[in-house]
Amino acid sequence: MLRSLLSVFFYARFYRRFSAVGLRERSRAWKPYDEGLGGQRWLVTGASGGIGAAVAHGAHARGAEVLAVARSAAKLGELQRTCAGDARLRPLAVDLASIRAIRGLVRGLAERGEKIDVLLNNVGVLLNTHSLTAEGFETSFATNLLGHYVLTEGLRAAGLFSPGALVINMSSGGMYG
Repeated sequence: MLRSLLSVFFYARFYRRFSAVGLRERSRAWKPYDEGLGGQRWLVTGASGGIGAAVAHGAHARGAEVLAVARSAAKLGELQRTCAGDARLRPLAVDLASIRAIRGLVRGLAERGEKIDVLLNNVGVLLNTHSLTAEGFETSFATNLLGHYVLTEGLRAAGLFSPGALVINMSSGGMYG
């Protein structure tokens, strides 16, 4: 019982800031963002659904070239279809829990000389059971933290960030637990 009460107290602290209530409260002061993103290249991980797909759509709609990265080629194909098959949205099927696959992604981008203006490290999982990747890392750690680090540092080491590039690291409230 005490443990349940402590959990309720812990998560209740974040309710107004990290729920739809907080979003509605803060969004009243927001000004519309109408700036074009033409000429920018965005790399968005976890782009097959949720926030990642929404960001990929939004950046694409404002003119950015979007490298949409996720594990599911089928879901990425659907994302591309919703963008009318426009070549400015490029699906890249990569298992972001695999450090080897992430390094392969960086190598491929480096071979093509693709500079990144905005990197959105968005992919994440919240698992109920313990599991390991084929490389021996705990799956949540590999996906939510290690993969983001390897991708960001790989792009930096390969000189693939444009001057003034922006790196955005996303995390859900599930990471608090």
